[in-house]
Amino acid sequence: MWNNNSDQTWGWRQGPVIPKNEWAMIAITIDKDKAVSYVYTDKNKLQSNVNKIPHEKQTIADNLKIGRDECCGDNRHVMGIIDEVMIFNRALSENEILKLAKEGLAVEYRGKLAGKWGYIKQL
Repeated sequence: MWNNNSDQTWGWRQGPVIPKNEWAMIAITIDKDKAVSYVYTDKNKLQSNVNKIPHEKQTIADNLKIGRDECCGDNRHVMGIIDEVMIFNRALSENEILKLAKEGLAVEYRGKLAGKWGYIKQL
């Protein structure tokens, strides 16, 4: 929910279907003139849908929730595992979303906890 709780965003239901019991990458980009929802699966590749309404500039709220909405009871949450959440300070292009889905985010791991843990596990 964004755009100052506009019914044009929380009531937007035309996005691609998120599959059950299957890995998927979910993304949404919000720009001043539109929002785009993306769902990538190995089977169906990248699917998207556009919400073409003006969007107000937003900042990340102190009450940010990912995978859960406290509205309307305790039944509005992701039924699955959320992994590798990323928040960017700009709307990514479709090509950038596709690259993240296929390749992930390239980060330097040497000298960091994940790299050290991987080394220790091999000992």
